[in-house]
Amino acid sequence: MLILGNAGALAGLPMTAVVMTFLSGVFGLGLGDTFCIIALQSVGVARAVPLVATYPLFSLVWSTFLLGEPLTLTAVLGACVILFGIWLLSKDKNEETGVRGKLPLTGAIVSLATVMVWLVSVTLMGSP
Repeated sequence: MLILGNAGALAGLPMTAVVMTFLSGVFGLGLGDTFCIIALQSVGVARAVPLVATYPLFSLVWSTFLLGEPLTLTAVLGACVILFGIWLLSKDKNEETGVRGKLPLTGAIVSLATVMVWLVSVTLMGSP
């Protein structure tokens, strides 16, 4: 905004909006993206990205129970599909032995922590 000469618009913003935007950036970009990188290193792209993409499931729970938004059949069906996908990801087949393994707990926790931090970040942006 400084480059485009619109710095005056920033001065007119309420301090609450500035603080919430700052906190959202710290949570989302700072902490959330750091967790995401750790998850990528821990369980690999093929598992971390789908787990992090479970954001709609957590958003559904958050918005329904904490923000009082209505729960629809479509949202419930979508949540079931997401849970099925998580179950599929928990399965791993070793190509050499054919033995199935489990998703490393640390990688799963960090992936889901990413989702929660990003959820808080987006919620802060919507705060009054």
